[in-house]
Amino acid sequence: MRELIKPVEYGLTADILVDKGILRAKCRVKLSNLGAEPESTVQVLLNRGLKVSSIEYAGGEANFTQRACEFLDLRKMKVNLIEICFERPLKPGDTAWITLVYEGGGLRAMKRFSLTLGIR
Repeated sequence: MRELIKPVEYGLTADILVDKGILRAKCRVKLSNLGAEPESTVQVLLNRGLKVSSIEYAGGEANFTQRACEFLDLRKMKVNLIEICFERPLKPGDTAWITLVYEGGGLRAMKRFSLTLGIR
């Protein structure tokens, strides 16, 4: 699948529950269609332990699917592939904001990460 929609700006808000190894996040991403045709889907990759609960696009909920996948050239790297379907395609040259809400656990390096940030 060709990917002509690119992120051009984003903001991330996250809560990290260190003792439980859980991350809860809300990510707002500005997308731009760099292609010559309208695009109605975009793919996003997340850590395999993170699951999307909702995606907002154009003021409403966007339809999406998510599944575990791995890269052919990196067999040990498994990710959560999210495919977002836009109700109104993104026209060439246009930009739009999406908001993803996701969370997950299994973050093995969480305690080291929190110490690096100075969190106790």
